[in-house]
Amino acid sequence: MACARREVQGRSSRIEKTKDARVGTDFNNSFEELSQFADQAMSILLANNSMSTTLSGLFYCLSQDERIIQKLRASIINAIGLTPLTWDQLEMLHYVRWVLHEIMRVFPAAVFNARVVNKHSTIPNGGGADGQSPGLVRKGDIVVFSTWARNCLGEDFGENPENFYPERWEHLKGDMPSFTPFNRAPRICPGRKLSSSLATTVNTSTNDHAEQYAMIVLTYIAARILQKVSTVSNYNTKEWTERISMTFENENGVLVGLS
Repeated sequence: MACARREVQGRSSRIEKTKDARVGTDFNNSFEELSQFADQAMSILLANNSMSTTLSGLFYCLSQDERIIQKLRASIINAIGLTPLTWDQLEMLHYVRWVLHEIMRVFPAAVFNARVVNKHSTIPNGGGADGQSPGLVRKGDIVVFSTWARNCLGEDFGENPENFYPERWEHLKGDMPSFTPFNRAPRICPGRKLSSSLATTVNTSTNDHAEQYAMIVLTYIAARILQKVSTVSNYNTKEWTERISMTFENENGVLVGLS
């Protein structure tokens, strides 16, 4: 927060000294309050943290299940061999995407989220004596929801939702309404919009929507590592212990060996 405050003050000082600082002026004028600047900066920091959290969860789970490691590596080598990936080949790595989607379901980067209601509205349920009727939310109310809890509902994700099982994604879609690793609506992860720009530039996307930027990066990293190694050894001395801070992570860290 102190860094954000100094940055805003510095920009204000430079803008007052010169009228030619058009970029600085436009940037400063887009934020009415310091808190807004801090929120925007925090979003960028969280976006970067979420990918490292997902990779930690990935290799923790791989170290627990030899079957998935071998199936994952075989699917990569059968699809693209041992050469570096191209953009077109990303679409071929179906099992990699299943595994990553399952990691983001079991270990979502953001466990809780909240939205401020900007007008009177209703939510599908939560009202009435049984909680199954539409519920009223008034302008200014804060609606808090748990991504983690939502990801554990069997009605959406099939049997044994508490278990790590990538094959469930054979019959599920990454853009299903109940799966929101990147959130939705105006506050969706900015990487999703960036990925659309990348897909347009390369002009190779055949899907109705581009994959999220984070998914592109995670797919590439996971595939390249598993092209080189066939074993993920577990050196963790303690069980996974959830810690909720800026992101959802293992309090004990993740210690694995790659060979």
